Parts: sequence; structure tokens; C-alpha cells
Amino acid sequence: MSTNLREIINVSMVLLNHDLLDDNAKIQEFQQAVDVDVRLEGGMAANVATGETHPNRILHLDRDRIALNMSKPRSVITKEFPAPTSLDEDLSRFAEVAEQAFIIADLSKEVQYDFGYNADIVFDQDSGQTALEFLGERLLNHSIFSGVGRQFVGGACRVTVKDEHGRQWNYTLEPRAGDLRRRRVFVGTNLHNDQRRLPDKREITDAIGEVVNSVKDLMRRLDE
Repeated sequence: MSTNLREIINVSMVLLNHDLLDDNAKIQEFQQAVDVDVRLEGGMAANVATGETHPNRILHLDRDRIALNMSKPRSVITKEFPAPTSLDEDLSRFAEVAEQAFIIADLSKEVQYDFGYNADIVFDQDSGQTALEFLGERLLNHSIFSGVGRQFVGGACRVTVKDEHGRQWNYTLEPRAGDLRRRRVFVGTNLHNDQRRLPDKREITDAIGEVVNSVKDLMRRLDE
């Protein structure tokens, strides 16, 4: 039996409580710095914590499949479908774009920030089970759900752990697109950092690579 990485849906970096590139002059400077055409959208974004809405701007770097979604509660930089076969190259470009946005936003290297990294990844698995069965069998204690007249079918899971550096990792494991009949497994991962200095390009590249590798290692251990 084996599990295989099928695709990386996206990777992203989230910066809390900072609105990047909040005027047209900064956007123009950013476009020159990243040397690619930028498409701008505007709208409203909801703050999940407070329920309030705030104006937001989305910058699309269509050639790079990168978007910056920026508002006062958070700014999110997302790379869609980085290729596993050229992941280092894709992550390097992503990190370059993020670093330029931080530089132009004039974010100080001496200030502490709350930020995180995310990856949404899909795996194929050939256990013969559906994803719901595969995950339920390996992640959950069947006995507490079973009883007279009951049969355990499967499940999904959300897990939070802290590593030796005090960083918080959040994992969501469930059937891809909520399809209970298929075998593909979706893993959403967040690595959260409280009050740390902003990373540079190399550190962003390494951190997202670490997130992707942590998911691959998790799936390998589930497959044992």
C-alpha cells in the first residue's frame, strides 16, 4: 500500500493586522519590483474574529499564479498549483514576491509580527478504502464510536501540535472536496508564528518547503 502526492493546490503566507500596499503609488512600485503585469480588483473582506467587513484589494500576478489579498485584518499572499517537480523554483518566486511586498510596505525588520504559512495538498492512496475509511481507521479510536447496532465507517480529523521551537502546527485531514466515496485525501496545514520578526526570501522558501515536507512525512507515517 502507498500514498502519493497528487497535487499541491496552493501555498500561502498570511500576515495579520497589516494592510500591504495600501495606495496606488506602492502598487505601481511593487509592479516594477516584481517585473510582471499586475491586475487589481477591489471589494470587501470579512474579519472572521469580529464579523466586521473591511475594504480589500486583490493583486493578481496572472503569469505567476500568485495573488495578494490585502485588508486591515490580514494580508494573504497565495501561489496556486505550485508544481511538485519544480517546487524549489516556484517557492523561490513566491518568496521573492512576498519579500518585495514587505519591503515596499516598509515593514520594519525590528518589529515583531504574527504570521503563518499554509499549504493545501491532495494525495492518492491505494489502500482499497475510501479516504473517509482510510483516515478514520488510522486517526480515530474506533471503539468509542462503536456499539450495539452501530458500525464504524470512517472519519476526518483536525489536529494541533506544538514543535520544539514553540510554533503551532494545525492539520486538517479529510476526503478531497468532501467526497465520501473517493479515495483522495486532502490535507490542509497551517504553521503559525506569534510575534516574530518577518522572514526574508530564503526563510520564506525554507518554511513553506518545511510545511510541504511535514505533510508528506505525516502521510508516509499514516501509510506504515
